[in-house]
Amino acid sequence: YPKFEGGYYLLGIIHYFENDLTSSLNLLNKTLAFQNPILDAYRFRGDIYLKQNKNLEAISDFDKVINLFPKFNEIEKIYAYR
Repeated sequence: YPKFEGGYYLLGIIHYFENDLTSSLNLLNKTLAFQNPILDAYRFRGDIYLKQNKNLEAISDFDKVINLFPKFNEIEKIYAYR
């Protein structure tokens, strides 16, 4: 398995688009365990949580995107999710 967050992130995204949400969530969690967060990992994990009806976890991830990256060019979409 990868030794850097980007590798886990990319594998997680592949599983996300294959609709394997369990594997995707596991890989995105590994991505976020690294010191430097990847913005989209929070966004995709939040979306998975929404699909699993884990609304509080989803809101928490979307809030992290808003707080960590307030100038993100798609911030309006994150506010809409939240």
